[in-house]
This record gives sequence, C-alpha cells and structure tokens, in this order.
Amino acid sequence: MTDINIVRPNVLASMGASVAPVHVSIHAPALFQLLEFSLRSNERVLGTLVGTRSDDGSELEVRDAFIVPHHEEGDELVIEEGHNRTLYQLHKRSHPRDSILGWFATTEGIDSFTALVHDFYSRGPDSTFPHPALHLTLSAVGEQLTAMPQINTYIGAPLGAQGITAAQLKLDKGASYIFTPVANDARFDTQERTVLEQASLAVRSEEPVQLEKSSVDLNAAIASINKVDSLIDSTVAYIEKIETGEIKGDDKLARLLLANLDTNVKKLDPDHLEKVLSAHVQDTLMVEYLASAVKTQLELSAKLTTLV
Repeated sequence: MTDINIVRPNVLASMGASVAPVHVSIHAPALFQLLEFSLRSNERVLGTLVGTRSDDGSELEVRDAFIVPHHEEGDELVIEEGHNRTLYQLHKRSHPRDSILGWFATTEGIDSFTALVHDFYSRGPDSTFPHPALHLTLSAVGEQLTAMPQINTYIGAPLGAQGITAAQLKLDKGASYIFTPVANDARFDTQERTVLEQASLAVRSEEPVQLEKSSVDLNAAIASINKVDSLIDSTVAYIEKIETGEIKGDDKLARLLLANLDTNVKKLDPDHLEKVLSAHVQDTLMVEYLASAVKTQLELSAKLTTLV
C-alpha cells in the first residue's frame, strides 16, 4: 500500500511567485470607506481594493476602496465590469502607483459566490494577475451599529487544471480556489491618529468641544508623552515582576524590547538635558521669527508693487 502525502500549497506558488507569508495593512481612508459600506445596508456589498504591493508580494497596503454594483439572481451573479474599470482608471489618475489588490464583501465568511467573484478579480486586464487576489470580508452591521464589524483577509490561490489543460479535459474553465487567512492591521499616521483622538474626546464630552489648532497640537503632544510615560511604567513593572518570580517572562516580548530599545544610550544628567532642550526651543523660535519676517516683507513688497 502506497502512502500519499498531501501538503497545502503555497498560496502564491500557483501564480508563479514564492515569498514569505503575506501581511495586509489597511490605511485609515480605506478602513473608513469599508466601515461606511458595512453601515449602508444589511445586504451584500461588493467592491474593489486598491493600493500598493511590495516587490516580493509579501506586503499589501490597502489605501482605498470603492463599490462595484452587482446583481444576484438565483445562482447567478453579474458584476458591472465597466463601472469597475471606470472607477479604477479615475483612481489611477491621482494615484498612478496604486494597483488592484483584490476585492471586499460585506459578508462574514466565504460562500458559494466567493469563487465566482474571486475569479473575476484574478483574471483579465483589470485584475491582480500575475499575483493572487486579496479577499477581505467584514460583517454588515446596518445603521444600528450594535457591534463593530469583524474584518478578515484571505489570499485565494487557484486549484486544479486551468486554461488549455481544463479545455482538453473538458472541465469547466472556472477555477476552484483555496482561501488562506492572512494577518491584517490598521495603519494610521500621526495626523489621522490626532484627529481620531480629538473626535473620541468630543463624543465622550457632554458639551461641544472647540479647540484651536495650536491647542490641538499641544494637547496631542501632551497626550503622546503621557502615553509613552504610562507604557514605560507598565514595562518596568512587568520586568520587576519577572525578576521577583511573580510571573513567567514572555520570550517574544523580550526579543521585541531588545530589538527596539537602544542599549547604548548615553545617560544624560538633568542639567545637560535641560540645556539641550532649551537650545532646541530657541532654534525653533528663531526659525519661526525669520519665517514671519520674510512673510511680512513679501506682503509689504506686494502692496508697494500694486501702488506703483
């Protein structure tokens, strides 16, 4: 009796690529778009994910998303290909480096229509070929927003015979796919995080919150410093508990701290640190003063020119 060992294929191998496990980063604009789509209706919403892909294909950055109309009738599903092509071409005008990464659906999992839609995004001129398409699912929560939608990402790789081989074997040319879950996270830059924090404060406040730009920047800096200070205190307390034997250490966390902390930092005494900060503040004020003087001179020159 002969044993046959079946190994799950590399999700990228069938597309002619062999890379490390895929990781998906969802930028804030795309994340907000997806959340809005999930709030619109309890019915299925389909759309295209656009963004950038690393050279080796292991890092996907979803930067934007748009809805593509579709019609479901019985076992048939029709996608408006022309609408998808038009919106993608408009997006390319302002973001020439972006490409189609895959598609999303406001469903909680994979169903009978998933392979059909995935096949559409895996082939043709406006597809992810030769890379495998990304599939993102999020649950539709409706206008009530009783819970945050769960976001899952998958890479779908085709299985079985395709193209000429499928035709020779008289098989359906539509491919079957294996969907492998891949990790994902949300990515925010400093400005977006500041806006979200201020919006969160406004939601929790009983009175309207109105802040000037300088006040917002100062509050954001103070909040960031306090957060870093709190994280340092928590880390020190955690390390002390490990040293006393209260808890068992985590090797992953230890490696993370070792990789991100500079062990060769020179110890600065408070007086020297105060001098460095004071010099930096003075340099900043001088730059602001010079910029203001130049701006005033330009405005005065423009007014004198109009008088002459």
